[in-house]
Amino acid sequence: MNGDGIKFGGNQAPPKGTHRSKGSHLVTGCKSYDNKGSGFAQNNSAGSLTLIGCDADRNGADNILGANVKTTKGNFNFPYNPGSPNVFTFTNCTTKGKCTIYSAAKVTGGTVTATSPNTPLAPIS
Repeated sequence: MNGDGIKFGGNQAPPKGTHRSKGSHLVTGCKSYDNKGSGFAQNNSAGSLTLIGCDADRNGADNILGANVKTTKGNFNFPYNPGSPNVFTFTNCTTKGKCTIYSAAKVTGGTVTATSPNTPLAPIS
């Protein structure tokens, strides 16, 4: 376990990058606090993800317990573009700390902001 709270997608078991989830997910009203990794994590998901009314605080780099002082993960960690036609949508989600969300994500309401470059996931071979 890497300390992430709510994880989407697959892992990177050998061969690296080939175990990606392309399924869509809808998460409503979930809370994620005090994880040593990120509160909500893309975790190699290449599908559409929709989060509505979700809240994350004190996770990863913002963890006040100091459980993982080396991490750069934030409360919402969605750094990669899942690729067309999929998109990440955050509606009325909140956090007081760090977020890493790829720049083309749809963010409406709440205090979550898209901050990451629009970096695509590597192709699955």
